[in-house]
Amino acid sequence: MEKYKEIITLAPHVSETRPRMPQRDRAAQFAPFAALTGFEDDIRETARQVRAKTEISEEIRERIDRTLRYLSLWIEREPQVRVVYFVRDKRKNGGAYYTEEVAIKKIDTVKTALILTDDRKIPLDDLADIQILSG
Repeated sequence: MEKYKEIITLAPHVSETRPRMPQRDRAAQFAPFAALTGFEDDIRETARQVRAKTEISEEIRERIDRTLRYLSLWIEREPQVRVVYFVRDKRKNGGAYYTEEVAIKKIDTVKTALILTDDRKIPLDDLADIQILSG
């Protein structure tokens, strides 16, 4: 501090040729700089886990088919079921399994899908399990 004793009390320099920069603009020059904008998102996406679709056994497939045939008899009641189904990932190979309790509006045998009361569709090929809750 002894070294700067003479200048520490001096007023800041004021340019005679350039106007003083507004304080809000001065603050902007000290804002953090992100040279790798979006890089963190890419790292997060690379780290995100997906899993392969598991082939279900013939026994489970037959049980699902029996359940669907039974449900088709009571479809007008919009039966409540618990479904486990696979959803393909839009960015990577693989996907994830979801379990939901839903009401079925229709079993579309032409397009091979369950149509839910909220108009979502679950492809029958992606069903891993189905259990009747009420109907």
